[in-house]
Amino acid sequence: MRRRSFLKLAGLASAGAVLGVTIPVAALGAPSKVVAAGDRLYRSDGTGRISVSEDAGTTWALHSDLGPDYRVLRLAATGTESIVATVGYQAWSFKLMLAPDLRSWLTT
Repeated sequence: MRRRSFLKLAGLASAGAVLGVTIPVAALGAPSKVVAAGDRLYRSDGTGRISVSEDAGTTWALHSDLGPDYRVLRLAATGTESIVATVGYQAWSFKLMLAPDLRSWLTT
């Protein structure tokens, strides 16, 4: 989570606690997750979508859409060209690794 998002969330939570108001986390939006692999950036906003940028984040294109029932919980770089996505489905989670073709995903 970026510092600004964290401070915003902490401030809203503090204000809610003082005022006795509950603020659902979903209403605040999911933090964006961005990782670098080689000359590409990958990101997810907490939905089942993963975007890719080949120009240092200036423009983004949809890389993968896992569907509305899935959530990308975490993206992690595991090597120079390797990305691992932790994906949630209902009460379960599993990991996918970016294939060497940089287009498809493999189960780990």
